[in-house]
Amino acid sequence: MLSIISITGCGHKAIFKEKTDPNEIVPIDVKDIEPDMYYIKNGTKFYVVYQPKGNSASQYSPESVYWMQKDESLMPDYYRGEIIAYASENSSLKPLQIQRYKYNGYSFGLYGAEIDDDGYISFSVKKNTIEDSDMGKILSRAKSDTIRLVSIDDKPVTKKNLNNAGCITGLKKNKEYHLTFYAGTYYQTATIKADEKFLQYYEAYVIEKAENTKNGYLKFSMPDDAKSGYYMIEGAGFFKYYNFKRGEKSEAKADMNDAFYTSQNEQFAQYSQQYFALVSEDTKDAVFQITYDTNGYTDNDIICTLIAPDDQTVYEMPALNGVATVTLDKAVAGRYTMNIYPKDIKVENAEVISGYTQKDAICDKETETLKKDDSFIMFSADIVGDDYKEDDVWGTVTYEDGTSYEMEYDHDTGKMEYLMDYAKKGKYTIEIYHYENIAIQNIRAKKDESHTSHEVINIEE
Repeated sequence: MLSIISITGCGHKAIFKEKTDPNEIVPIDVKDIEPDMYYIKNGTKFYVVYQPKGNSASQYSPESVYWMQKDESLMPDYYRGEIIAYASENSSLKPLQIQRYKYNGYSFGLYGAEIDDDGYISFSVKKNTIEDSDMGKILSRAKSDTIRLVSIDDKPVTKKNLNNAGCITGLKKNKEYHLTFYAGTYYQTATIKADEKFLQYYEAYVIEKAENTKNGYLKFSMPDDAKSGYYMIEGAGFFKYYNFKRGEKSEAKADMNDAFYTSQNEQFAQYSQQYFALVSEDTKDAVFQITYDTNGYTDNDIICTLIAPDDQTVYEMPALNGVATVTLDKAVAGRYTMNIYPKDIKVENAEVISGYTQKDAICDKETETLKKDDSFIMFSADIVGDDYKEDDVWGTVTYEDGTSYEMEYDHDTGKMEYLMDYAKKGKYTIEIYHYENIAIQNIRAKKDESHTSHEVINIEE
């Protein structure tokens, strides 16, 4: 039976023959096995697991993605009944930690994008695009690093275009798409190919037992109930697992995304203690904390997570000297699940220890009416006070239909601001929340004249 656990470890480079195709995986003999590396054994040959490029999202987060092009061929195949080999100076190891990733198909070389308040897909070229992808190459020549994607093949983008890893979905392998977007304030167009294959974090497990061999390595086997899929082993690299024997079925017909667990909570319940914390209303800077008796465990042995009630987002709770905490900028009302591994560790308390709601703060409010549709309207308020933190003040702009936009604090101007690229005519309510040590002045809506330029530019290879 499989059970879930986190992944630690580092990657290793694949082994290649000299002067050959760099995307050709090369078998090695048992005498050439290197210590502290994982191999898939096929007959008498061994194939090192492959580490593609990926982002740096936390290990339990569905935001964790890896991507490939032709280098997918470097990922070894593992069939039921075969083994994972590992050479080590130690005669035994802790349970083997593996993560499963789901296949998301092909997309642009983009991850970590978000939907902004105007409904555009927003991202940074440097932070969120893959440098050697078609998108990374083409948008590196855009007028700005800040991109707001407007349409794909003349269809306006929506939040349905993005998955929870910030990748654009529903695209076809190597198909070219016509994009329109803002680069800063410049309106631009480009034709970009969907040339990256993505894997996204899905599930995680542990293989409990290793066996010694007389050939200088330990061997592990996938359990019979393991699903076919893409697996990362100890953070060192991937292999493709097929839950049937080699040659028994067609690999093309294997379902690589068939879920093993039915929910996040079911996954965590397999290996951890679970506790619940109730947040009665939306709360800012909510601190969730688990305190426990270390009882011989080190910080590296302790794994704590928090699951949000609205979208099942998983947050890691770093453990340090008997305390694991995580702070959410905004915790929506609902029941939160806190998990701690190992199961036999003594938990002293699990709770929400701080945070504040809108009821705790003073609210200054103004209503502004726009008589016509207009572009680049700046909603702002002056912040007056000597001893305050950025988190001590926050604000929203709400249109008459109920659509709300979050204001941001500008360190340079000392103002709360929200710039609306396109504002419909009608009433807007500006609300600024703060504490007694802060005063609010000049709540207003005004056209920002610095954003009057408009230029259409076409970018192509």
